Amino acid sequence: LRPVELENGDLWTALERRAARFGARLRLPVPRPELSSATELAAYRTVGEALANAGRHAPDAPMTVTVAVVEGLLRIEIRNDLPAAASRRAAGIGIDSMRARAEELGGHAEAGPHGNEWRVAVTLPLG
Repeated sequence: LRPVELENGDLWTALERRAARFGARLRLPVPRPELSSATELAAYRTVGEALANAGRHAPDAPMTVTVAVVEGLLRIEIRNDLPAAASRRAAGIGIDSMRARAEELGGHAEAGPHGNEWRVAVTLPLG
């Protein structure tokens, strides 16, 4: 099932709304690439899960979502300040589902501490 936000609009508007709900800074590619519906859904779900996790584990930390096209692939990166307990926390279902969703499409996902930030980085095929 596709989320209502994707059924009633496009991915880019849906991501703008999702980022605004969490107060995240959003950077989108220009021009916006054409994506398969599977890639749109994976991108939407990934950003939503990453923002929800950041909101839960680091509620006051600024969040940044960057979506770009790099070497013919969709690259999504979500960053927020590293919460103190993050380095001790094991990966949960949300991170596992992001990885599985990316791998189903031939992409890749990783999440974890990166310097003084928590970073989720996902690469998906465009089509």
